[in-house]
Amino acid sequence: MDQVLGLYHTAEKNLSPVIAVDVIKRALSQDKLYSFGELYEKLSAKVNENRELGEDANVTAWMKTLEVFTYGTWSDYVGMSERVQLDDKQIKKLKQLSLASLAAENKQLKYNVIGQQLQIEKPELEAFLVDSIYDRVVVGKLDTKRQLLEVTNVVGRDVNGRRLDEMEAILNQWVSRTEDILETSTSHADECKKSAAARKKELNEYTTAVDKINERLKPQTSHTTPHHLPQEPQA
Repeated sequence: MDQVLGLYHTAEKNLSPVIAVDVIKRALSQDKLYSFGELYEKLSAKVNENRELGEDANVTAWMKTLEVFTYGTWSDYVGMSERVQLDDKQIKKLKQLSLASLAAENKQLKYNVIGQQLQIEKPELEAFLVDSIYDRVVVGKLDTKRQLLEVTNVVGRDVNGRRLDEMEAILNQWVSRTEDILETSTSHADECKKSAAARKKELNEYTTAVDKINERLKPQTSHTTPHHLPQEPQA
């Protein structure tokens, strides 16, 4: 990326459509380069402020392609109504980036799912996966018996600003729900404590009342003088 950004900065002041497209193509073809966020942001700002760049159809087409490489997948490229022609090296890179997105969501990927998503025929698929592991796009192992790619790590991809806003909104909703749950749980716990204290007080009062009743029902000792039978007169 440093080499590509170096080219961009060299021509930044007088960036023509031809140079802008050339910088994009070089970035998409550069070995071991899988992050394009910084270049995309810089070029986007330049295109927005430069009328010549903004109105050039070729620049627009390649900027959309750069956006796909930065944030999207192979299916996004295929779905473009007007798309530029990629060479074999660029196609492979975009498919590797798409594999990284799949692997980030599922640590076990079936061969047939990968093949369908990336439009790679079965005879070429395993070689593609071996190359992707060798290039460190994904870290894992191939289970040929079960026809699986088992992923342990994956190269990081750029996240666009819109996606960050969505993620922040989701996180805020989660935090809000968690706070509500904690507040409800705390309130419920307080109510339980109050209820337990009230029941304990009632039980103590009941026990005291029972003790008093039992005390009153105990038999009392008699203090009256005993009666004596009259004695018979002696003969």
